[in-house]
Amino acid sequence: MTKSRQSAAAKKKPGGATRSQVPQSSREQEKAQQAPKAKRERERRVLEQGHPAVVRSIADALTTKDINLYYVVAPDAQIPLSDEHGFGLYFHDCRFLGGYEMLLAGVAPIVLASTAEKGHIALFQLTNPDLHVGQGTLIPKEELGLRWERVLDADQTRVRETISFQNFGHKAHHFSFTLGFRAGFEDIFNVRGLVRETRGKPEPPRWSGGKLQFVYHGADGFRRTTAIAFSPPLHASHDTTAEFRIRISPGDTRTISVGIELTETCEKPGHNDPEEQPNGARQMGLANLRNGSEQRLEQHTNFISDSLLLNNIVDRSLRDLGILRSRLGRDEYFAAGVPWFVALFGRDSLIVALEMLAFQPHIAAQTLRLLASYQGQRVDRWRDEEPGKILHELRVGELARAGDIPHSRFYGSVDATPLFLLLLGRYVTWTGDLELFRALRNPVERALGWIAEASDSNGYVAYRSASRKGLVNQGWKDSGDAIVRADGSIAQPPIALVEVQGYVFAA
Repeated sequence: MTKSRQSAAAKKKPGGATRSQVPQSSREQEKAQQAPKAKRERERRVLEQGHPAVVRSIADALTTKDINLYYVVAPDAQIPLSDEHGFGLYFHDCRFLGGYEMLLAGVAPIVLASTAEKGHIALFQLTNPDLHVGQGTLIPKEELGLRWERVLDADQTRVRETISFQNFGHKAHHFSFTLGFRAGFEDIFNVRGLVRETRGKPEPPRWSGGKLQFVYHGADGFRRTTAIAFSPPLHASHDTTAEFRIRISPGDTRTISVGIELTETCEKPGHNDPEEQPNGARQMGLANLRNGSEQRLEQHTNFISDSLLLNNIVDRSLRDLGILRSRLGRDEYFAAGVPWFVALFGRDSLIVALEMLAFQPHIAAQTLRLLASYQGQRVDRWRDEEPGKILHELRVGELARAGDIPHSRFYGSVDATPLFLLLLGRYVTWTGDLELFRALRNPVERALGWIAEASDSNGYVAYRSASRKGLVNQGWKDSGDAIVRADGSIAQPPIALVEVQGYVFAA
């Protein structure tokens, strides 16, 4: 289902980066990307052709996630300070932290091992390369041990980090330790490769009371901040870099704590909270977003067999699915994938809920209620919305809320509506909960009405996008070249997919 020290004279870029930090080739590439033709091509590939991203691969990333807060980092725990990558700390379709680099005496540490098995906790074991710390002093390779732990807390929209140094040598060591940061508050679609259309107003990064703060006033009326605190107090600060001077005796340990807090507040009257739901659906405060990771794991049907291997596979599978658990308002659902698709997707969320009926049927009920609250009410070509249609994708980031893309409620899916009906029927069969069916009686009638309207003269449900920024293909194979005819040519809409007819029949 898983679909980058600056001189004082350097010219600043938004988010703390400086012009001197950006290689000439990167600046030329950025200019090329701004060319109208290149811009249209990137837009087409991401919005219409279903490409997950057109930035460099992050296939080796280590991901931690707690409900709507998630971290995507390189295997050595770092986030490059350059901006042509997908690593970062994300919340509500925004990359709140896009650069985070550690240096020991000016050199990056060496990763030994890393894990994120518990989902919301990551642990990295690092060591030092040869460090030349001045006047001929050498700290030999692998004489320092570093333990870097990250814990995500969606309750507080915060990350708590602990960095511990241990001296395994026979001499005391003294070296500088720096942490560099960058925050550009990019929308997830910009990170994926869209040329930035809507730009808010970033404030210059500032230090206050030993805390580093980045602030961004979005074009969607929301103020987003990333605040980074340190304990013990740092020894010096340089632009967006925190510096510590570590003294450590043989066998001793030194620990530094870092706290990263994210906030998102509405600045304009009349703007809605990103988690607001229409049609009278209730909301839940951020403080109620989650139970602990272990508690969530216990909220499912127990599976026990006489095979240790099978038990471990099921346990790990449930933990992995737990990472995809997200929340909108009061209802939980399974997101479609990390990092690009941490959002409500009609098709993906419904299919996973269907597959999890034997373990967590309550998520199916919540997913159904949530999707019903966003059911299409009118004809809106921009969003591919039609009365009774179940949405394809819902985004709460700057581009969607500012209206640059239709994804604040995008309905470009031909199969989400029959899958909605199919899941409701299977849910009632598993649980006997007729109250949910009675509560959703009107959405069911509207969904059936949409299926009838979407059927062609032969009775087949077909699709054709009406949105100029909508997906060309609207089934599960939604890349632009996914649907071909027998002779290999690209099929042209309207298209009736065979699996969709099966969903309709089953529903």
